[in-house]
Amino acid sequence: MTDSKSNGGNDHANGRSSVSGELIPADTLALVLENLSSSVRSALSHMEGPLKSTLEAKLHDQGEHKLPDARLSTLAAEVINELHKAQLILEPKPVILADHFLGYVSSKCLNAAVQQNIPDILEKSGPLTLEQLSEISESRPARLSQILTLLRNNGIFAYDPATGRYSNNAASTLLLSNHWTQWKNWVELYGNQMYDIARGIPESTKKSSNRSAAQVNYETDLDMFSYFQERGWVPILHRTLGGGATAMAPGIVEDYPWESLLGPGGKGGRILDIGGGGGGLIVSLLRRFPHLRGAVFDLPKVAEHNKTLFHDKGGQYADVGARVELFGGDFFKEVPAFEHYTMKWCLHDWTDDNCVAILSTIRKAITQGPRSRLVVMESVLADGRAQRLSRYGDIHMMMMTAGGRERTEDQWRAIVERSGWKIEKVYHLRNAWVKAIELSPAESKVKYVMGHDNTELKRLGAQHEWIKASTGSLLHCPVNMKKEGMRVLDSGTADGVWIMDLATSLPESTKFFGTDIAPHMFPAKPPKNMEFSVQSVTDPWPREWDSSFDLVHQKLVLSACDPASAKKVVATLFSLVKPGGWIQLLECDHSGGFSAEKKARYPATVKFGDLVINAMSKSGKSGQHGLALRGYLREAGAVNIIETLIDCPVGVSAASPSLRGSTKENLLQVVTNLKAASTSEIFFLPPKILNYSAF
Repeated sequence: MTDSKSNGGNDHANGRSSVSGELIPADTLALVLENLSSSVRSALSHMEGPLKSTLEAKLHDQGEHKLPDARLSTLAAEVINELHKAQLILEPKPVILADHFLGYVSSKCLNAAVQQNIPDILEKSGPLTLEQLSEISESRPARLSQILTLLRNNGIFAYDPATGRYSNNAASTLLLSNHWTQWKNWVELYGNQMYDIARGIPESTKKSSNRSAAQVNYETDLDMFSYFQERGWVPILHRTLGGGATAMAPGIVEDYPWESLLGPGGKGGRILDIGGGGGGLIVSLLRRFPHLRGAVFDLPKVAEHNKTLFHDKGGQYADVGARVELFGGDFFKEVPAFEHYTMKWCLHDWTDDNCVAILSTIRKAITQGPRSRLVVMESVLADGRAQRLSRYGDIHMMMMTAGGRERTEDQWRAIVERSGWKIEKVYHLRNAWVKAIELSPAESKVKYVMGHDNTELKRLGAQHEWIKASTGSLLHCPVNMKKEGMRVLDSGTADGVWIMDLATSLPESTKFFGTDIAPHMFPAKPPKNMEFSVQSVTDPWPREWDSSFDLVHQKLVLSACDPASAKKVVATLFSLVKPGGWIQLLECDHSGGFSAEKKARYPATVKFGDLVINAMSKSGKSGQHGLALRGYLREAGAVNIIETLIDCPVGVSAASPSLRGSTKENLLQVVTNLKAASTSEIFFLPPKILNYSAF
């Protein structure tokens, strides 16, 4: 068990503090409101008068490939946010509540108007009276009037009181059946299937539930894409998402500097769209940049279908087919090597840990260069009325997926840093519900100096076998090997050899996490129950990992730390252990435990130990943390600390004949790496191992 912890906070009486001061007189408040009202009326008189045509042209031109003026749209968003703040301050609170518990009314009224083809009728016939519109649409006049009154007051459709005629405006024009953006599909899908799914939100939020809102509503354990397929709803889903992609394409193409990814003179350049679906994004980019080559990566069945779109004669995208490669696979396991990648609306389907796994796969595959980039296009959660679409999207991910969500910029930053990336810039994309989050491969603050090739991986594998044979086991703490659903962390995992070995002895339901500063060593195709991510032991760990692991393991990592840093690392690792869990640390002792007889018998081993100790002390490191681990763990709050001193003999004294040569070669490789390194921050092999287990 761990000792109970305290967050250091103090209990407070339940109450409110107040700051004394002069109350603002009612007449002063009235003056503020009068001034605000006057300013708004003045602004409206300009926007609805002499500036109306300019405003519509610069902000609301619905022509294909048209984008709003960048400066004006930014200013408009600021005004919307400020006015909405004022509205929330001034509006009666029951009205605010009513907007929420009556919100379904707006959805269904819009749905009804689209089903009755009101936008198309007005487009074909021009302005119509209620009676004319009711006759053509075969609607009940009184009911249609009620629906249109609500919608026009919400900015959808126009109405001229002088003539009593309705007409389309900039918003309702988007709902035309032949409009290039196809927003009509969104009204149909979200006003029907998604409307029904929302009924499951309350139940899905309960601690006792592990289902999404969709699964709750439809009483199914199928994921929603499978369920939609079963119900025959996939076509409307594809039409909706495809139309949205088309509508957002102009902003995506124009507002991110794709030309910077091209080769010299604006020619060349290859980009792979991961999770690219039917290839709409790549098509938009290739049509905009004739010298760019593209590729689409998705599930094998999607890749097979895409052949008909790109490579069949007469295919929808045959005009760019010669410049497109198609790949099928699993982005959790492996992606093709490219210098440039894109990924749009994929990561929001997954949990943070899943996202780290996906991004780590791409980080491992990327071709390194000065312009190596991954452009992630996702919503960025933010406060404010103008940013509400990101919050709507977040709720819909909650409705449709088991662990999906939208994220704030800080949350995105934490995820990408865990997977070996850094954010270069976040680009606003006009008329798009996503932002372009530009990532580049991050350089680790801590360098792994023991080699970056297969030789080092072989050395680590041999080291693993050496230590396992010498210690007799992978575990030296009483972990319940039959417990289902355990979470195991291996810090400093390298290629994951320890957890892969351990996995053969634990239930399949065990979830393994491997972290290291060297992503090039991660396995290319890890098992499904294993995730690997970039993490330095000296950097902050993911908050959601606090007190979440049944077992935390680390081996021969503290050598590169000074005593103060090592103590902090141990405390942080211990904070990741759940109550009743265990932490196992293996570190070396190069000087203790040797009798005079052993020192005389194994002079080379002693000399090697002295070499390491001297090298570490010159760099301010210790290299001798093994003897201090008990104190580190005790200070961290661990109890029941078990200390084991284990011989790890080398050469002729190795645990088995097969290890005699490999152990000597291992030490020689360490010495070689030490000579080649420009720093004494090393990982090394000890003649003795100190194992510490605690809970």
